[in-house]
Amino acid sequence: MPFLFSSLLLYTFGIFLPHRQQNGEHENLHRARSSNYSVFWSFITCYHFGYHWEHHQYPYLPWYKLPLTRQKTSKIK
Repeated sequence: MPFLFSSLLLYTFGIFLPHRQQNGEHENLHRARSSNYSVFWSFITCYHFGYHWEHHQYPYLPWYKLPLTRQKTSKIK
């Protein structure tokens, strides 16, 4: 059961939702967008994998630095 639950979480919050097209084309090269979850919920859903644009833009960053990067880049956008 834990394997199935974690696989479902990863697929839903790490692949399907960030890469899903809603209104036409994606606005960036990575064809990804980040979720607007709080830091707590982002961690719970899949170790901040919901900060997906940041994950693609800065692939060298560890997962625990994605929330800070999200805060910094959202001020720039």
